[in-house]
Amino acid sequence: MHFTDTLFTMVMKKSILSVFIFLASVYFSQKALSQSDSLHHRDKLSLELLQIKESQNGGHVFTGPQLQYAHEWAWEGSGSVSTLKSQVGAGAVFSRGILGVNIHFMPGEWLYKWSVAPSFFIGSALSADYTYQLYPDLQSGVSYWFSQLSAGLAVEYRFQVLESNWRVMGTTSLLGFTSRPPDVRNPYFFDLGFAEALRYLHQNIGFGSVNQFTRTRLEVQWQANSSGASEPIRLSYTFDIDAYYYSPKWIALRHGLTLTF
Repeated sequence: MHFTDTLFTMVMKKSILSVFIFLASVYFSQKALSQSDSLHHRDKLSLELLQIKESQNGGHVFTGPQLQYAHEWAWEGSGSVSTLKSQVGAGAVFSRGILGVNIHFMPGEWLYKWSVAPSFFIGSALSADYTYQLYPDLQSGVSYWFSQLSAGLAVEYRFQVLESNWRVMGTTSLLGFTSRPPDVRNPYFFDLGFAEALRYLHQNIGFGSVNQFTRTRLEVQWQANSSGASEPIRLSYTFDIDAYYYSPKWIALRHGLTLTF
């Protein structure tokens, strides 16, 4: 009982903190966007090394390349920055010669950060994120997924090295809604198709916090010196982790190189 009460208290504190940060972000973002100095459109192309461990596949670790494209809108005002990004990608992963297909779709990720110290920003992150997998050599006609609608924290630190501009950016989820396949499914059924995917990605939805799932992103970005009005070229190393800790457990890791232009 003591452990349950402690866990509940911890989750409630993080939830209250997230709500407070979200409300503060909404207020300050509206104020900042009205005073925004500029709106930037950016395209992002990412080549990633993807690793997936799906507990319903006997614990196999699948590894392979993934290619992703994203478009980002960024507003930079006096002491704040806000971004809205959509992303789509696909990858082919393998384990002992067995093929797996991964489809990733992020309809939207909204970040708002305000300056709390020179070169340091902190704020909120809201995202809707879908991962959909097929393993035709293992489970013909069976799909797997991890859907999440989450709210969390966002941070950014800017610095210079040898006249080059650098940024370290990170986000992590604190609470949200998730969807995973059921623990037990009828082995004699076929659930592939666009309509089935839309339905399954939004079924078995449950609310959770850091004890249930995580969505964490880290990006180290180098920016080329730019002259004129053109958007500067940026090159980033990214590390992403998505995990679901309840049954059926699931984890995905992504190491990537991202070109922003």
